[in-house]
Amino acid sequence: MEKDNRTFESKIVHSNSIWVEIITVIKSRLLIVILSVFLFVWIDNTFVQKLCILYLIYYICKCIYDIFYKIISFRNLSYYLTSTSLHIENNGWLCTELIIPLNRIQHVKRAQTVISRMFSLYGVIVQTAGDHEKIHYLTNEESEQLTTMILKAVGNLSDGEENNDYKK
Repeated sequence: MEKDNRTFESKIVHSNSIWVEIITVIKSRLLIVILSVFLFVWIDNTFVQKLCILYLIYYICKCIYDIFYKIISFRNLSYYLTSTSLHIENNGWLCTELIIPLNRIQHVKRAQTVISRMFSLYGVIVQTAGDHEKIHYLTNEESEQLTTMILKAVGNLSDGEENNDYKK
């Protein structure tokens, strides 16, 4: 393909991104765990108590699986920008390569969640007509640089290449 023609490339491996994912996974499961413990302690029905124990075991196992899945996924996530497209590769459990043509990009924005703000990490969201993709956990400099490079590349295409796709 165009691997020799890369204008910007990065492999995302930030130690803080792992912590953000761990906190996010635990936060998303915390309410159910608290509810299960509450029901287990306050209700004397043995069926409900057994059900609460099963829920706790399930959610703890699910939490551990999600954490390991996120660690493997983010250690193998990379992206690069060519003159015609943005490539996002994830070689975790499943190997995927997402190719977004630059002439299909509508807008690009930087975003920061509450948890990623604690670690000074950003995400770049690339919006197309049908979908959006997010490149997670970049530093401020990396996110600014990627956003600028995408906008410059899209601006270069809009001078004439983009309109040729729709002419008959």
